[in-house]
Amino acid sequence: MSELESHSPHLRLILDLAHDAAFNMEADSFLFRRHIDVCSQGVTLRFYRFSRPAFTVGYGDWRFFNCDPLSELSVVRRPTGGGVVRHGEDLNYTLVAPIQIHPAFGRARESYAKIHELVKSTLHIFGIETTLFDDLNSVNFKTNLPLPREAEGEGWGEGDKSAQSSSPSPYPLPLWGKGKKCRTQISDCGGQKNSLFCFDQPVFGDLLLNGKKVAGAGQKRSHGYLLHQGSIAWNLLCEKQSCLTKEVFQYSLALEFSKLLELSLQPVSFSAEELSSIGNIFHPSEVLSGLTRSSSRENCEANADKSKIQV
Repeated sequence: MSELESHSPHLRLILDLAHDAAFNMEADSFLFRRHIDVCSQGVTLRFYRFSRPAFTVGYGDWRFFNCDPLSELSVVRRPTGGGVVRHGEDLNYTLVAPIQIHPAFGRARESYAKIHELVKSTLHIFGIETTLFDDLNSVNFKTNLPLPREAEGEGWGEGDKSAQSSSPSPYPLPLWGKGKKCRTQISDCGGQKNSLFCFDQPVFGDLLLNGKKVAGAGQKRSHGYLLHQGSIAWNLLCEKQSCLTKEVFQYSLALEFSKLLELSLQPVSFSAEELSSIGNIFHPSEVLSGLTRSSSRENCEANADKSKIQV
């Protein structure tokens, strides 16, 4: 019996390496499904980064985009909701937990704010003071980066090119909108309203630093479990506090989760069997084509007996 099925649950901490976008999303999906499959009462907290710049798109918004197969940038669908997130300089974390483990985890709004309160308190340890965004009493905020639009003006749905920003992007977005919703949201986001880019417009519970969003997330719930995928603007935090180190921050945040959930902390790594299982459920064509990865669960279940998850 794996420790995911143990009667004495704990918090499994995975301090992962940097991987490509497809592996990162599949790893999170794999962890989520494994917790559900074995009815785990434990929690997994995974930290990771992206080995190269990439974009992830929320599960529901994926259908509003076409992708450029010739682009050198990866565009991958997240298993959680939300808009477009640019990865490369951020620090990412994923929490998988049974909803019943904490009263706040039953509702999206409450759990979102509660988890970001832990990030906020951890940053306070390092002398970085952030605020939780309240959408009912909103304050002025600033976008972190120029919106990643292509200068040529092609491929942005049916919108008027003159309505699009001419601001250069450090990484041209290798996808374009399609349909009325995407035309409205992309063409008008020069004012940061209705933008599909997550870090352009904070929502309730996001973290702000000097008016800039520095932490956001997406969530998914299924079969009594929560999947929370968070992105932290690590480059902005390091500019604010030079003594900030990734390793110490990760462990400090893990301790905050451990105290909140009253679980013992167990640092582990992916086993060889887990890595094999994650690799087996990824098919490259499904990243750019936007196909539903319907075979992922079958492949994951086929490898489940080989996966020795130690939570």
